[in-house]
Amino acid sequence: MERLASVGLLRCLDVALVLLVGAGLVFDPLALSHAIAVVLVIQAFLLEPRAAAVRLGLAAVATVAAVGIHSVPVRDAAIQIPFVYGLAALVVLLARSLSRSRATAVAALRDAERLALYDTLTDLPNRVLFNDRIAQALAAARRDATSVALLLMDLDRFKEVNDTFGHHVGDLLLQEVGPHLRSELRPSDTLARLGGDEFGVVLPGADAAVAAVVAERMLRAVERPFVVEGQPLTVGASIGIACSPEHAQDAETLLRRADVAMYVAKRAPGTYAAYADDQDEGGADRLALMADLAAALEGDELFVHYQPQLDVATGRIRAVEALLRWRHPKRGMLAPSEFIPLAERSALITRLTERVVRTAVRDARTWRDGGDELRVAVNISTRNLLDTRLVDCVREVLAGEGVPAECLVLEITESALMADQDRAVATIAGLRELGVGISIDDYGTGYSSIAYLRRLGADEVKIDRSFVAAMRTDANAEAIVRATLDLARVLGFSVVAEGVEDVATWDRLRALRVDRVQGYAIARPMEASSVIPWLRERSEVPVAV
Repeated sequence: MERLASVGLLRCLDVALVLLVGAGLVFDPLALSHAIAVVLVIQAFLLEPRAAAVRLGLAAVATVAAVGIHSVPVRDAAIQIPFVYGLAALVVLLARSLSRSRATAVAALRDAERLALYDTLTDLPNRVLFNDRIAQALAAARRDATSVALLLMDLDRFKEVNDTFGHHVGDLLLQEVGPHLRSELRPSDTLARLGGDEFGVVLPGADAAVAAVVAERMLRAVERPFVVEGQPLTVGASIGIACSPEHAQDAETLLRRADVAMYVAKRAPGTYAAYADDQDEGGADRLALMADLAAALEGDELFVHYQPQLDVATGRIRAVEALLRWRHPKRGMLAPSEFIPLAERSALITRLTERVVRTAVRDARTWRDGGDELRVAVNISTRNLLDTRLVDCVREVLAGEGVPAECLVLEITESALMADQDRAVATIAGLRELGVGISIDDYGTGYSSIAYLRRLGADEVKIDRSFVAAMRTDANAEAIVRATLDLARVLGFSVVAEGVEDVATWDRLRALRVDRVQGYAIARPMEASSVIPWLRERSEVPVAV
């Protein structure tokens, strides 16, 4: 309504200005000079600067023409009045133009700031603003002697939604999650999207008890069905909680410990977990080792050795397992068990796994070029299996090295499968579609049935070394090995026995007709350059070393 009234007023002023200028040309311009100038000034205030400037120019030309027609001296005080008013109108126009330029600049700055601080998909604060809110909350807590709670939440089964309905539906689902969560929070709390399907919440003034209540409400909010494009979708979430000053007093440590707690929660999807010291043992020493690992990824301290797997029926070596090693400049040689758990608690595990897969595939290509077609097995962690980028990473590595997918086997532990079964199934399906082999490592230590593993798409199980090592002295251990072999044959699995340390164990496994064996009785892990020479020199009968 206000805009329509303004337009109507401007049209009336235009008509008045035309009539006044016309009258000035016909009659005495001095009598109408005040009226013309007043109309110009009003229009200068109401119109866009460019339109007002055009009218000012036309009125000025008309006024000068009227002066010429009536031969009025310009020095006459009366004729100067329109020019004074015209000058005033010009000043108004310049001021409005500058004001508009400033407003445009401010709007552009505001837009740039929003792009830098807010997630474009969900319109929630992004990680940058989230970190700033954490810092502000911690500063206020120190000043007021209060607490702060930090919650990190990861959606369960989100990749399944993407794979089934497409990324468009996944994006719409993420847009729906924000309002569901926001309704469970106070106005003073910060809800942010940190990337992918991960969200973060800052609760100023909240302790662990309050954070637990909020986490419960958030889980219930996410568990309620979402309706996206008429399609009901059900997801869940896992939440990690860390509080200050109880768990940390700086933002970086608080974030890391909330992340640790979240991955503890993911072992039982749909739950939350508060940080505890026993989840993150070692303190400063582990933090220092993690920093060293990050530096090692940029250098040559990390390397891969390979342990052959012997085909029992033929006596030939058809596969090797890639085993990561770290030659630390101060701590000496480190086994994977000393640094892989640290990497799994950060983004380092993604880079570490990609490096091992790339190295193993590259070495497999070198062996193939020389006429030796060896499959290479690489261990992946729980976090790798739940990472939506794993399939794309493997695809890119295989294509880049020009190696067939069937040359690569990824070994997954039973515990990794149980951490988030829906997401694990989706990832394994993507890997199987590529043609990559799936092996279940440490079989027998978890709770999954071999029939369930078959439904997952796995095609190989590796009997845990603890059962293999105990076979000679423990009848129960041998019974487990025998039962696994019998069921695997029925379901079409191949079975690998790892941890074969002596010839007696090897003889027993050969009598049981296991498919492949791996251990010191066959060969110790060796460098890539030593694999082919060893193959050329070895005899068909394994010798304990």
